[in-house]
Amino acid sequence: MAIRLATELDVTPDEALLLEVRRSAARAAWLDAHVQQAARRLDEIRELEVSVNGETAELGLPAGIIDLNRESRRERHHLATVAKAAIDAEVSQRMVANVEAETRVVFAMLIASLDRLQLTDDQRALALAAAREQLAQKLELTQAPELSS
Repeated sequence: MAIRLATELDVTPDEALLLEVRRSAARAAWLDAHVQQAARRLDEIRELEVSVNGETAELGLPAGIIDLNRESRRERHHLATVAKAAIDAEVSQRMVANVEAETRVVFAMLIASLDRLQLTDDQRALALAAAREQLAQKLELTQAPELSS
């Protein structure tokens, strides 16, 4: 599944698995929201005490709610399946390793740029502090990572 989707979208199989996890999670959430909305509407209708020929009519679940609920269960099952496939493929570990490698490259470029500028120790410390602050803001971290040369 991941390889076919990856080929169609020009993404790696890992990216395709994560894309499918996200898509399935969004679809499951959408279906669940519609099931809940339909159930609330049904409760509102039942509160009106519908009567036919002087007798209170029993309202069963409309087929639409049953179908939505069934589809929601199927989608959640699919989500669990693709999430398990992503875990089994160790997608997140490889993605973290890739991000860490990219971060090391960017950090090395920053240090090389600072070296080339021949800054004083105070200027270098100020530049690293500014970079650290910007990184924390971009990543929305509560504590900025340590940057040292």
